[in-house]
Amino acid sequence: MIKRTLLFFKLRRKIFSYGPGLLLLVLGLIFPGSLLAANNEYVVSSNSIQNPITGVVLDDEGMPIPGANVLEKGTTNGTVTDFDGNYSINAASDAVLVISYIGFKSVEVPVNGQNSIDVSLSTGVLR
Repeated sequence: MIKRTLLFFKLRRKIFSYGPGLLLLVLGLIFPGSLLAANNEYVVSSNSIQNPITGVVLDDEGMPIPGANVLEKGTTNGTVTDFDGNYSINAASDAVLVISYIGFKSVEVPVNGQNSIDVSLSTGVLR
């Protein structure tokens, strides 16, 4: 009886020595939804709503530019055009897209709620 009691206290001490982290882990496994938001209310700002935007990037002569960078300004969200100059990116409706490629002038295009944005890059002169 004494050995069993001592074993219980040693086990209890070991479990509780992990502190609140173990308690949060166990509660998270039992009640996963309760750690997200109270009453299942989610706060969504207007800037976080992502819209699919597609388009094509062309050069001065109307030829597609494969491998051009298309970035949402101020974020790490971006993509690269395919072999035909096509791109698709999810960005906020009030975002600004920055399109760039080596040897061409970068262009900043406001999305303004558009779903399709075609861009023509002009060659840049390096000094």
